[in-house]
Amino acid sequence: MPSSPSSGTDRPYVFVSYSHADTELVLPELAWLRTQDIAIWYDDGIAAGSRWSDALALALEGCAQFLYLLTPRSAASQHCLDEVGFALERRKPIVAVHLEPTVLAAGLALQLGSRQAILKHGLDERSYRTKLAAALATVAEASAVQATTLLASASAAPTASASAAPTATPLLAVLPFDNLSGDADLLYFSDGVSEEILQTVAKTTPLRTIGRSSSFQFRGAAKAAHNVARELQVSHVLDGAVRRSGQRVRISAALIECATATTVWSDRFDRELADVFALQDEIAAAVAQALRVAFAPSAQVGAIDPVAYDLYLRARAAAPDWLFSYDTNLLEACVAREPRLVQAWATLALSLAIEASEARRTVPSAVADLRLRARHAAERALELDPEAAHAHAAFEALAPVAGAFALRETHLRRALAAAPDDPFVLGRMSRWCDNVGRHRESLMHAARAMEVDPLLPVANGQYSGALRRIGRVAEADAIITAARDRWPDIDYLVLAPLWAASLAEDWP
Repeated sequence: MPSSPSSGTDRPYVFVSYSHADTELVLPELAWLRTQDIAIWYDDGIAAGSRWSDALALALEGCAQFLYLLTPRSAASQHCLDEVGFALERRKPIVAVHLEPTVLAAGLALQLGSRQAILKHGLDERSYRTKLAAALATVAEASAVQATTLLASASAAPTASASAAPTATPLLAVLPFDNLSGDADLLYFSDGVSEEILQTVAKTTPLRTIGRSSSFQFRGAAKAAHNVARELQVSHVLDGAVRRSGQRVRISAALIECATATTVWSDRFDRELADVFALQDEIAAAVAQALRVAFAPSAQVGAIDPVAYDLYLRARAAAPDWLFSYDTNLLEACVAREPRLVQAWATLALSLAIEASEARRTVPSAVADLRLRARHAAERALELDPEAAHAHAAFEALAPVAGAFALRETHLRRALAAAPDDPFVLGRMSRWCDNVGRHRESLMHAARAMEVDPLLPVANGQYSGALRRIGRVAEADAIITAARDRWPDIDYLVLAPLWAASLAEDWP
């Protein structure tokens, strides 16, 4: 997730140049940079509709440092070579990291000369990270001088038009809307409506959003935009309040730019609960318009049974979302009343499928019943919406653990295509890749899940495990230790590293 320009801060940032063919190698590097609180910018963040050349030039012009992630692919990429050439012309501090053994063309090698070069493949993980951190610290000092020079230049020439900061795709955190219903028991409702708005924004716009597990940790005074921006590196937050009275709902919402703490858009909506999906689309469309991105209406349209919707929200509030084990009785009651509710069918399918896959001590007939109900729910969800990601994930969970690898991958690919930033789907894909020995690909998906939902406990555990399996043990231990300190009551964060260490015969 591009930082600095996209987060709306004035911090010096690092321009990262890489080949898109190296995404698997690059994502873990970007994730590590963010753990070091280093603001980064890379091409994935260019806003829709902006001219590539203009946005790229602005990003390069404004960066404090240029980080070249070298592989044979990036060394041969004309795109990367153009970026390096621009950085050399502008005398940007350059650090070249050889992620793989790479022979540079004579001309480029001569141009880079004695600039900092780090050979990752020639160092153990700890030495590599220490050396890279030192190189970036040196650049940070240079960036402070650069910032002072730019400020002085701007003051000396007030009539000159300043170049705008590069406009990257905003990164949005949808916070849990406040419950103003006068009934503390309705917290499930305000949280549920907030989560549905988050899902609607993610599905109907190209905006990148932070996962629920991370954004919903901010409540009360912690919801201050500057605090959320610091913790999650977001550019905008969507906050609000929900008041329910019988079958009517009032939602107040505000979109806030974190850098200036200014309200970009706000409105209040009074609706019948039956019109809640249209209302969610209205809010998503307003956010998209305020941030100048496209909006495509969601598939779920028309009035909805308010009692069924209430059952759906109650069911989803019944368990921590990282377990994906929701109240299936409430969900089945929901779809019985409202058989058009795609989300309920998909959530029911996946909850039942996971329950069936983990019911090792249950009698076979009960497991068979769980699987049958899960399959029926998944089929109904996909009839209503072929892109119901969690229904595809349910079919993967229902497939045999061994002997059906291609089938499981097919279901996961479909789920990922429908919801590329869904932390649960990314986690399942990471686990599957690990099971078949594709450890670097597993790390890529685990890193993406951490990027999308950094405060999701299971994402931290999976990322740590993926790092350990490719030999980056020191990083893995640091991440899992920090996660255990943050969530001491989650046994998974204790059991997962114990299991990994035992497999590696790391008895200490």
